Amino acid sequence: MTNSKITFLPVMINFCMFLIALLPAWHMDGIDEYLFPNRTSGAVFDLKDPKIGYPYKNTIRWSTLLKYVTLITIPSIFIGEMSTMFTKKNSVVGAFASFCSTLLNYLFVSCFLRMSVVVPKAMIVKPRPHFLASCKPDLTGLLPNETILSFDRCTTTAKVLADGSDSWPSGHTALAFHCGIFFLFYYTARLPKNTPKLLTAVVQSLCVIIPYYIGLTRVQDMRHFVEDVNMGTVIGIVLGVWTADICGMVRGSGTTVADSTAIKHTVNNSIPGATRLNCNAQNGVLKKRN
Repeated sequence: MTNSKITFLPVMINFCMFLIALLPAWHMDGIDEYLFPNRTSGAVFDLKDPKIGYPYKNTIRWSTLLKYVTLITIPSIFIGEMSTMFTKKNSVVGAFASFCSTLLNYLFVSCFLRMSVVVPKAMIVKPRPHFLASCKPDLTGLLPNETILSFDRCTTTAKVLADGSDSWPSGHTALAFHCGIFFLFYYTARLPKNTPKLLTAVVQSLCVIIPYYIGLTRVQDMRHFVEDVNMGTVIGIVLGVWTADICGMVRGSGTTVADSTAIKHTVNNSIPGATRLNCNAQNGVLKKRN
């Protein structure tokens, strides 16, 4: 097996794992509709509940957040892994393989992020703070003291009603913290060793401050309650640490495909003409190879 095939073997494995995780994540909405066909059946709300009577507002839309996360993730990982050609004397093939592997690891966990958010949203019917504005209940024939109404009273579309009743957890916050916590570890591992400590601290702070701000906007816009944002934060942090750990940046020294290739290149070329050793895995005998 050639060195290029060995280098891209983790990439092929990660690609297969990503496809396996992508299948249920991509069809998550259809799966939820099959498992919970009548999720709002029998659900009620209090017409006089002040917690769900706020106006609708959306500072950061999902499509906008997803676009910025994509624009940050792909170029950052590409620059970080290709820079190992200079910081770790890695080959172009090894650096590109590490970029592919790291990106696939990130996308793999992103599939679990989607499932971790969509499934509880479908299982738990929890009105958002602006539920009444989205529901637009029909008050025709309502008794004077009747305040507990069925979801059948809502005159809005099924899509808007579903969005207005899936407050827990916050998907925006989970996505933001997943990206932020991953890059907190990633930038720490990939920034050059001679980077000023103040600059490193600023970059690390931004990885936490930006997701925190996004979580605040979800509460400020009355799109979520505090407990929704808190749960989204927990999901994002856990999956962010998991992504960094898969990439070898938590329990190790940040060793990825690029690092392994660079280490092999250094060992093979640092002492010209030196005797190389190869360990036989079958019988544990150490063989000499010139």
